[in-house]
Amino acid sequence: MRSSMLRRIACFAAVACMAGCYSKCMPTKTVTAPRHGGEGPIAVALPPSDSLGSISGRLRFVGTPPLRAPIEMSEASCLCLHVGGTVLEETVEVGPDGGLKNAMVWVAKGLDPALAWPLPAKPAVLTQAGCLYVPHVLSMRARQPLEVRNDDDVSHNVHTHPKLNEEDNWSQGPRHVDLLTTTSRHRTFTKAEDPFLVGCDVHGWMGARVGVFRHPFHAVTGEDGEFRLEGVPEGKLTLRIWHEKLGTRDVEVEVKRGVEAAVESEFGAP
Repeated sequence: MRSSMLRRIACFAAVACMAGCYSKCMPTKTVTAPRHGGEGPIAVALPPSDSLGSISGRLRFVGTPPLRAPIEMSEASCLCLHVGGTVLEETVEVGPDGGLKNAMVWVAKGLDPALAWPLPAKPAVLTQAGCLYVPHVLSMRARQPLEVRNDDDVSHNVHTHPKLNEEDNWSQGPRHVDLLTTTSRHRTFTKAEDPFLVGCDVHGWMGARVGVFRHPFHAVTGEDGEFRLEGVPEGKLTLRIWHEKLGTRDVEVEVKRGVEAAVESEFGAP
């Protein structure tokens, strides 16, 4: 009986040893990245480097763009910041070649939900300058720190209007900067959410739109209407195009490794 028990112990030890060696030899697709907000490291699963492609595109406005109305700034201290110039609404901006500005583009469907990407090293930045929010449309990552700046010599009010994230509302003095993190007094956005309003209750014409995403595949078009998403995992994806005034549409796109998928979309008058 004693010899039988010894054989069993030896067998269990051999199996445990084999399991340990097997786990050490198996390749891993995770990397440890710091989590912003002081919550310690998290395991980030990265997509295979040999399965990445890219998406590029251009959004065009077809027809005669609507006239951009002048913004009526009711406060003299704000008007003084724009002496000699007229400030126009930013709702629909079209470049000289028909490019549609301030459209937000992101991958809405098709990504493996198990994949996670490390946060950007730098915070997203939203600036109040000339009694306007700059940029007018901002895309950022969930949990990414957000730097909210007041570059004016007048006080502003920062009022966020999300549906999924926590609403916030605070006064910001002249030349002041607040860094929003997951643990700061005024906190950054921790949940993915479609674009929502960030306004100023003191100056009602001020308003930015902020979109929050769990992945890095999002962009905002410039005056040329162009965008580019790099390092996208291969597969059939749904690309969502959002515009503050012209609405939302989905475009199906297939990403292949080492290939740039091209997307073009046209918008008309609302």
